[in-house]
Amino acid sequence: MGYAGLMGMREMVSEDMALEWHMTSNIYPAPPRFMIEVAKKAIQAYRSGDNFEDIPMPDGIVHKRYGAEVPAFVIIDEFRLNGFIDEEVD
Repeated sequence: MGYAGLMGMREMVSEDMALEWHMTSNIYPAPPRFMIEVAKKAIQAYRSGDNFEDIPMPDGIVHKRYGAEVPAFVIIDEFRLNGFIDEEVD
């Protein structure tokens, strides 16, 4: 489905539902569900203009390069969240 599917989903459901769908069905392999909150925080940081904000990982999760705190832009890239930051959907 990819980017086009994500944009279509964002038009039909709430942003939270679209994010959950994206993280569980539009990425392979799907990350664990608890990473949805991490993705939300990265999207919020990026939208507020701080794409370098370090986002804390859940307890016990360590990024292979950044450790326990990962810059928002890295999360955006690795979880393919561009559809949530490229444009606003009414």
